[in-house]
Amino acid sequence: MFSPAQPPLRERLIQFASENLVTEILIYPMVSTLLQCMRNLLSSFTRHRHVIHAGYTFASNGSWALQDGTFSYADLSEAFQEIETQRVIHAYENGISLDLHCSLEGDWCKLPKEPFSKGCNVRVNPIDVLSYGSPSITKFINYISQFLIPTSLESLLQCSDVVGNIRFSRPTLYVFPGGQDKLRDLFNTYIIIFQ
Repeated sequence: MFSPAQPPLRERLIQFASENLVTEILIYPMVSTLLQCMRNLLSSFTRHRHVIHAGYTFASNGSWALQDGTFSYADLSEAFQEIETQRVIHAYENGISLDLHCSLEGDWCKLPKEPFSKGCNVRVNPIDVLSYGSPSITKFINYISQFLIPTSLESLLQCSDVVGNIRFSRPTLYVFPGGQDKLRDLFNTYIIIFQ
């Protein structure tokens, strides 16, 4: 999805496990990696789960923009309905919680009301209070930040020199690639104009 001028960012999976906490952090993930990690999380015997998406999303449906595609609400729903996931949910009926932090765009807020998630406590964007600035949180942020490469929006949304008008005289469908270079390759979107 990245243009030849900008090579793909290095995908990174950071894992940590202790008696009380299991953590997986995906940085610049590919679709297949995210799907597998999501399936593993949903089918694990962990009673409390947190999924935090801190990346680009599509305004129309809230899908997460990844290096080689998207992760949508439908993808999460499908992972939730897999046999292993449902087996764990039924084994711990009402004993599992999932907090999902993501954009409010799209259908993400429907997740708690879906029949396949009824056996667990699902919350979308819960308002929990963290002690920001605590030494533990600061250490965590400092550790993660060394793997992140900030990209300005201006570098992704370069302006175009192409200007013009389109006149319609009969029913017409025009399809234009959305964005310029890196953005078009990253999001693989199109602008469709029809009359």
